[in-house]
Amino acid sequence: MKKIAILALATVAASNAFAANLVINNEVLSLSDPTYQRAFADGSGLSGVGNGVHYRTYDFYVTVSGTYDAEMAVRDTNTAWDTFAFIYTPSLDANNALLNFVAGSDDSSDPLTVLTANSYLLGTAGRSRMASVNLVANQQYQFVATSFAPTDLGTFDIGIGNGQGDVIAGAVPEPATMTVLGLAALAAARRRKNK
Repeated sequence: MKKIAILALATVAASNAFAANLVINNEVLSLSDPTYQRAFADGSGLSGVGNGVHYRTYDFYVTVSGTYDAEMAVRDTNTAWDTFAFIYTPSLDANNALLNFVAGSDDSSDPLTVLTANSYLLGTAGRSRMASVNLVANQQYQFVATSFAPTDLGTFDIGIGNGQGDVIAGAVPEPATMTVLGLAALAAARRRKNK
């Protein structure tokens, strides 16, 4: 049993060294997306300019509590438009964008650290970046991709990562599912030991 526990700890340590980022490419914010009145980047109030902006949501969670970077950027081959991004937990309430607020970003001149595989527009208007956001393991979060004004629409990429654990798209698994996955991992470790 001690060997299994040591193996499990070694697996966790190894997986943290190569934590998986979540990157979603070629998304399109369009007139067919729902609208809402977005918050200011710091969550201190609702924006008058950002009333009736279109938005898209992406559910995710992290496997280890810690700090993570979250980014949204327009590719350099697209028409420039002004991005805005947020994180909520467990999700955005489109009727009250201040509720469940975790973090937000309007324009960012910081270098992109998750979205590094493509070329993105220079300048700040096409980039939104939330650096070192504190996220809790196995808690539901939602990334909201939106814009500065209702007329800002186009193609974009999002990235969440550079944290202590993996960033997983979708809903947090139910506790029963987590137990089954843990038992399956232990059974696999035992089978390897007995070979």
